[in-house]
Amino acid sequence: MQAASWEPLGNAYASASMNARCHFFLARALSPARHEHQPEGTERDLIARRILLGEAVDAAMDGRIAHGLSVVGVLRAARRFGP
Repeated sequence: MQAASWEPLGNAYASASMNARCHFFLARALSPARHEHQPEGTERDLIARRILLGEAVDAAMDGRIAHGLSVVGVLRAARRFGP
């Protein structure tokens, strides 16, 4: 997938003991990529799924999405669309 625009959603740290900062973006106007991406390193374990934002919020809140930084990204994206 490729995005026509990227909206910054802020940043967060993966751990209180590490100073590696993660940046979050909301990708808009998605379309198929012209070239197939070849995953490298830790990307090989990633699973991409297309779901509605409300479903992602529910999964973040009930523990189906357990990766902390993924939960942060989902909740920040959801807040962008509503109260």
